[in-house]
Amino acid sequence: MREKVHDYLLDIRDLERNYYTTTSEGEKITYSILKGITFQVERGDFIGIMGSSGCGKTTLLKTLGMLDLPNGGSVCYKGVPTDRILGDKLAKVRRTELAFVFQDFYLMDSLSVEENIMLPMILGKEKPAVMKKRARNFAEKFGIGKGGS
Repeated sequence: MREKVHDYLLDIRDLERNYYTTTSEGEKITYSILKGITFQVERGDFIGIMGSSGCGKTTLLKTLGMLDLPNGGSVCYKGVPTDRILGDKLAKVRRTELAFVFQDFYLMDSLSVEENIMLPMILGKEKPAVMKKRARNFAEKFGIGKGGS
């Protein structure tokens, strides 16, 4: 009997992620942050990632979010290895399908709060009236912008 192929949203197998540095003497030092992580995420799953400071939570999320590539193992998104999702397709996936809120956020200093909120919608070529309405709703929901804390 043939085994059923499962269609996972994320399929992580033996994931490894390392960082490297070089000493003043030229010796390469490897810091293994993620070692042999395997798990799958199905559509509709809710996943919590917890751990002490420095244990690799942000590194894991950056790897799953295709901001960093794994050094070993594999990460597949909807059945496609993440190292094959490139260019415009990668930008679209990040803009419309994946969402992460990291402990360190990056805003464009030259943009207003409203413009920072609208940036993904601008890149997605959303209509201006829709962008403004959504931006106001988000700002109100999170208490930011005019009159927010």
